[in-house]
Amino acid sequence: MWRTWKFCDGLLDRCCEGGSFTFAELFAGIGGFRIGLESIGGSCVFACEIEPFTRKLYTTNFGNQPAVAGDICEVHASDIPPHDILVAGFPCQPFSSLGTQPAFDDDRGLLFREIVRVLDAAKPCSFLLENVPGLLRCDEGKVLQTIKEELSEAGYDVLVETVNAKHFTAQARKRVFFIGFRRPSQCAEAFQIPELPDMCIRAEDVLQSEAEVRSSGLLEDYTLSDEQFLRLQDSSKWARRGGMTSTLAWGDKVCDTLVGHYGKTIRKGNSQLVPRPAPFKPRRFTPRECARLMGFPNSFKLTERNGEEPGMWFRALYKMFGNSVSPPVVAVLAGAILESSQQSSGEAGLCD
Repeated sequence: MWRTWKFCDGLLDRCCEGGSFTFAELFAGIGGFRIGLESIGGSCVFACEIEPFTRKLYTTNFGNQPAVAGDICEVHASDIPPHDILVAGFPCQPFSSLGTQPAFDDDRGLLFREIVRVLDAAKPCSFLLENVPGLLRCDEGKVLQTIKEELSEAGYDVLVETVNAKHFTAQARKRVFFIGFRRPSQCAEAFQIPELPDMCIRAEDVLQSEAEVRSSGLLEDYTLSDEQFLRLQDSSKWARRGGMTSTLAWGDKVCDTLVGHYGKTIRKGNSQLVPRPAPFKPRRFTPRECARLMGFPNSFKLTERNGEEPGMWFRALYKMFGNSVSPPVVAVLAGAILESSQQSSGEAGLCD
């Protein structure tokens, strides 16, 4: 993955002359936003994450400075320090095309209003929000329109962009990003996503060797049982996808989108698998491979198993990585926000 971060460093050098910036993150997850923003000079002043196990992994990697709050609904906006950029990956389940898309009929679908509440009170210069592409089509586009209108009413010019992480990772992962600039400014007019080259990162660049996985002592736990493999072969998706040709993450492939429920319905053909040498059955991705698929650096720490049943341990990590945001994508978009701010103001820094 070093090629990804080398590219980001070169692309963003000119965006970050003039010093650091501050950011606050809501729905922080395991810190994908934070990794991307800190890589270009950002300093976190506030973070919140309601899920205890996710919050534990976050603090394992970033410590407790600032202290990580829990439920954003219980945080007074006045308790959030001033910051330049607000970032958030607000809950995607109500908008995902993998479900029934209840949108605002699901209480989680209304949590974007917590972002609006903080924007209205804190008035940061800009924001960067992430969600799934299914949001664009919810209720024939009415959900998107509502979210844009409420963000605009908080005092921001709002742009919507769809970006695919496959430019920087071994995974095809389209996500929609809301980008906002506080009025009055010309930053929105100056904003432009840089041309994103294909870094040609493939499965072979992120997969661990057979020996590495064996040394973890969990190789057999990751590997499908005979029964699981037989049921997979009987699934309609296995037949429709061409079986081993498409379902397996061969070395030269760009992998499928990693989702939070990865590994739960293997027998139905919903989870991409890693081929093992014959005569062994294929295996699930390891948590480290999932981290690499998302663009997290190898320095990112995983939770210790501490005697926990292997399946419970790695499925919890699958959920956390599948629900996270790709750090290199965040770095590039935030760098573009900084650059447009500089162009608009005529000097280094965020929009005045």
